[in-house]
Amino acid sequence: MKKFKSAVLFSRTRKDQFPTALKSGGFYRDDLNALRLISENVIFTRTLKELLRHRPEIVVSYFYSYSIVVAIVCCFFRIKIIITGGADSINPKVEKNRFKRTTHCLLAIICIIVSNGILVATEEDKVRLQALVRFSKSQSRKIIKKPHVALPYEVDRIHKISQREFHCFTLCWFGSPTNWRRKGLDSAVRLIKAFRHSGVDATLTVYGIDGQGRRAFERFVKSTEMEEAVFYRGYADRDSIVSSLARHPIYVQLSVYEGFGVAAVEAFLSGLLIVHSGRGGLGEYIGDSGIKIDLVKLEYASENTIKFLIDKIKKWTPRDDLRNLYESQFSLNARAVAFYEHFNKC
Repeated sequence: MKKFKSAVLFSRTRKDQFPTALKSGGFYRDDLNALRLISENVIFTRTLKELLRHRPEIVVSYFYSYSIVVAIVCCFFRIKIIITGGADSINPKVEKNRFKRTTHCLLAIICIIVSNGILVATEEDKVRLQALVRFSKSQSRKIIKKPHVALPYEVDRIHKISQREFHCFTLCWFGSPTNWRRKGLDSAVRLIKAFRHSGVDATLTVYGIDGQGRRAFERFVKSTEMEEAVFYRGYADRDSIVSSLARHPIYVQLSVYEGFGVAAVEAFLSGLLIVHSGRGGLGEYIGDSGIKIDLVKLEYASENTIKFLIDKIKKWTPRDDLRNLYESQFSLNARAVAFYEHFNKC
């Protein structure tokens, strides 16, 4: 493989959050490392000035409104650019405001036209973006589906699952006021409450960087009288997560929308049982290998529903091909190959 001479990973992360972006956003860290496998000199930046000073051959950026500026600049200077990430801002399930959604659709169309390629992680996002440029087969072909990197944890021993216990955990970023609802924490709390009403010793431990959404989440927990069973533990490094994996054999991700679900897929690859909503990447990459819960039915969960879930948990066994699955789809090398092949097609 002949390496590119220089590359840039570009993210318009807020200036005050940028110094910790590689720590808080695993996809930034992993995409940076994937680019290092195919390029001799790689930098991570949030400014166009530094991007142009670096004179890159290739750029990887992320979907949001500012990506249109980066794409146009790269097009003008004949720099190859791929835009990746989730297309949640054009999804009516996520963005309820029709004007904002229409604006983001127009921005997405321009990004597709001026960029060299779009990498999304789910079929749902791919189909939604291709629908925007259905007038042009050449533009539609730019959009391909490739999963993000998901690194399994090295866990020596996972606590055995009991049918009378439901000790689970999840990760959630609280930087925005509503992300905790989008990630399904309200549904997760309701699930824990339903289990406890059925006599199951159920708890939920939540890890994630603190922010303006955390207080709203804690108010919700208090309103459901679940303070004794739902715990927020703040930011967790990888060692802390490994410890939680060992103590909590179940990972819960009941997202309303999920562009990929890195944390859930990593827990899945580590051998945990994943209880999930089946939305987006959760359905595509975990699916029936975990336990899918209908979010609508969860609103009216009965004792029979909980008994049905307990029975499914009792019968669950981890897949025996997780290592091969990781190497073929979710490794750094697989992500690097996806970047390399797409750039060379440009």
